[in-house]
Amino acid sequence: MPFISEILPNPKGSDQGAEWVELGNNGAEAVSLAGWTLRDASGKRMALRGEIAPGGYRVFEGPDLGLSLNNAEETLILLDPKGTAADTISWSAAPEGESFARDRSGFMWTQLLTPGAANRVEGAMFEDRLLLAREGTLVGASGISAVFGIALVLGLAAAFFAQHLNAKA
Repeated sequence: MPFISEILPNPKGSDQGAEWVELGNNGAEAVSLAGWTLRDASGKRMALRGEIAPGGYRVFEGPDLGLSLNNAEETLILLDPKGTAADTISWSAAPEGESFARDRSGFMWTQLLTPGAANRVEGAMFEDRLLLAREGTLVGASGISAVFGIALVLGLAAAFFAQHLNAKA
């Protein structure tokens, strides 16, 4: 099934002809894009063509893109041949020269552009479902809530035992 993998809405310098959208295929068979479309927030549509190999990526850029991506307040929707939304991506402000790439926790901005290849998020390392960014900040709501939830439980348990041990001493 095709999905939106990575976009470059605000390339360095002029945006004209330099923006791109990458679609991926996480299926075990090639998928034809006949009948699939991309639609932006204004309702403009772009008919897709070609196919994506199993586990592969296809990039639409320049004249093949057929859409102009806004640098701010934009939504891009991938519609299947029946017109049903198969995937959606939205952003409020696109940093110049960074792509919005999908990783295990959702989308994030990165300077490591990977059109036509698997995404890599700059300076990030994955540990289970937790993403640690290069500054050491946690990214992703599930990771943040898991870490703070565990820390809260451990802190409460330590306080409980410390209070009871001091009371008996």
